Amino acid sequence: MTDRINHSALSDEELIRDLSDAALTELILRYKKVVEIKAKKLFRQNGSVELNDLIDEGLVAVFYAVRTYDEGKGALFSTYADICITNRMLTSAGRHNRMTDCADEGVSDKKADIKSPEAIYLEKERFDEVMKRVSRELSGMELSVLEMYLQYESCKIIADKLGITEKAADNAMQRVRKKLRTVLRA
Repeated sequence: MTDRINHSALSDEELIRDLSDAALTELILRYKKVVEIKAKKLFRQNGSVELNDLIDEGLVAVFYAVRTYDEGKGALFSTYADICITNRMLTSAGRHNRMTDCADEGVSDKKADIKSPEAIYLEKERFDEVMKRVSRELSGMELSVLEMYLQYESCKIIADKLGITEKAADNAMQRVRKKLRTVLRA
């Protein structure tokens, strides 16, 4: 329990170095508010984009930022994560506008609500459970598709790498989004 509470006192960069489940949970919780702010701003700007899809894309971008951040390049993780979130949403919005996906940019508000240690602990417990449920819900192919999607691979490239049709790769990603949405709402 103390280990989890102590993570809230660490910097983003220290959490990246740790990268335990508790550290990843802390990073996701820190950036969830940023994702929601950006998604809401885009949703107000472009009503044809689904708010939940924007939030999903933003959370995927946070996972990507955690996996690809290089402290040696001199940028703060917060800066890198903000750029990843914005770019992921913009890329998705471009696809949506061409009748495919959805998303765009927004405003970064790095400060999240200040919460008690008990509230933080409860949120982390819930997030750990959600992550377990997500991993149980996704099939092997869906996990593979998600991993490649996190690396900004197109459906065509994903399909080629997995030896499936482009439509099958797109359908798998749609199932991943739906399962993530269901698990995150529970």
